[in-house]
Amino acid sequence: MKDKLVIVGAGGHAKVAAEAAQLSGFTITGFINQTPDSCGTEILGIPVLGDEHILDSPDLADCAVLVAIGDNALRESIVARITARKK
Repeated sequence: MKDKLVIVGAGGHAKVAAEAAQLSGFTITGFINQTPDSCGTEILGIPVLGDEHILDSPDLADCAVLVAIGDNALRESIVARITARKK
């Protein structure tokens, strides 16, 4: 099991997911957010790394990814895009 985690999302759902993941022993490497001006900011003291394209970075190859967005349709769309990028 990977112990490093990147969380896609930056709202309330993502914050709760981050806290639960930390309590479960994961280290949160960062958050992914589609809002361009959020890169370089922090959520819960954890950096916002950029948009989902940053997931292609070799630096994040050893991280698990959790899509923590409350909107079901948007979450499904993002999961599909991320999965297609990994093929």
